[in-house]
Amino acid sequence: MDETYRVEEHTGNSSHPSTEDVIELALERAADPRPEQDPDAHFDRYVSTAVEAHSKSAVTECIRLVLVEGLTQRSAGVKAFGEEDYVRGIEVGVASRSYLRELVDEQATESWATRRGVVDRPGFLNFGVWAAGMRAVWWDPA
Repeated sequence: MDETYRVEEHTGNSSHPSTEDVIELALERAADPRPEQDPDAHFDRYVSTAVEAHSKSAVTECIRLVLVEGLTQRSAGVKAFGEEDYVRGIEVGVASRSYLRELVDEQATESWATRRGVVDRPGFLNFGVWAAGMRAVWWDPA
């Protein structure tokens, strides 16, 4: 195993994203990729292309092999897509790591804001979300 990813299957911590969370996000993005202007849109194209060329189950298997079994992306690609198309494994592996990072970052931002009591406070500019690089949200219950 080259790297252990911070997924629930490895940590035993149910507050960490599970591999299923990553797979769900990957398949959602494959079905509805972000606009080309988005700096991470290429990850969505990687997964979408792999689903079109192979199947959702092959993409799911590749993500599991990388995140849970610890195979290299190339080895996962060979197992999931075959020797001739191992490059898809590299692309899907890179995308899955990006999606995992996104879920972890999203979770950290939510946890930060929740711990400081700045979530869902009427009339409060949510600086926790803003500081994490997302747009600020003004929530007014009226």
